[in-house]
Amino acid sequence: RAERRVDYRERERQKARSIYEAAARVGRFGRLVPEYLEARGCGRIGASQWLRYASELAYWHGSDERGRPSELHSGPAMVAPFLKADLDAIGCHISWIDLARPPKFRPLLTDPATGEPLPTKKMRGSKKGGLIPLFGDPSAARWVGGEGIENGAAFACWESWREDTFYFAAGDLGNLAGPADPASRFAHPELKKPDSKGVPRPVMIAGPIPRPGQGPEDAMWVGEQVTELVLLADGDSERVVTAAAMARARARHARPGRAIPIVWPRPGCDFASMAAEAAKRVA
Repeated sequence: RAERRVDYRERERQKARSIYEAAARVGRFGRLVPEYLEARGCGRIGASQWLRYASELAYWHGSDERGRPSELHSGPAMVAPFLKADLDAIGCHISWIDLARPPKFRPLLTDPATGEPLPTKKMRGSKKGGLIPLFGDPSAARWVGGEGIENGAAFACWESWREDTFYFAAGDLGNLAGPADPASRFAHPELKKPDSKGVPRPVMIAGPIPRPGQGPEDAMWVGEQVTELVLLADGDSERVVTAAAMARARARHARPGRAIPIVWPRPGCDFASMAAEAAKRVA
């Protein structure tokens, strides 16, 4: 079983590499990606050595009557790699695009069986221990990033894409912060859920202390040369859970001589939505 799991993981990684390698570089032929990011408030990014564009990428969901994977949707998408510390691709991140559907500018996809909305972003291959490069050189001493691509791109635009900075995304909060020490769990000050007897109990939150004895692949990597790591929080996620995870990320990635400020957007917003609102006011 272990061998089958390893084989399956490697096949998935190879599929992710193939999707990324088949996509066009953003620039002359991939203008839809810059248009999408500009619509999301990320400014005009021009070319990118990391982000790519697929004109017709299949969205697979469920199975047909013969048990074969079913293609629910096919359309344009932004494709980005998940890279290990040696810059080898272990996965890819896909965002399907529909510029006619504000404010997220992604297609409306629903499960044919249930009518439930489906996510318009997918990750293929592996993300654990990797990161999504957005702009700049990973050898830079200053890194800036958070969970999502749009958040990091919006902040990069606000900073005018500093040449001394590497901008990245972790993919999700778990890959940004890594697992927590079970002993650091705490009760949410407000959220409750019923126990087996129907009695409301506080929701327990993963704490701010990293789990001891973790491996390097339990969360995204950070270059040892980094002296400033700016972590971008999401203001539209649950505040207590996010705050605990951001504190855990700072503790995990801390090194002597490394500053790790955590930057928050306005409550209820992320940096992309704030930038989009500001662009509307200017227009």
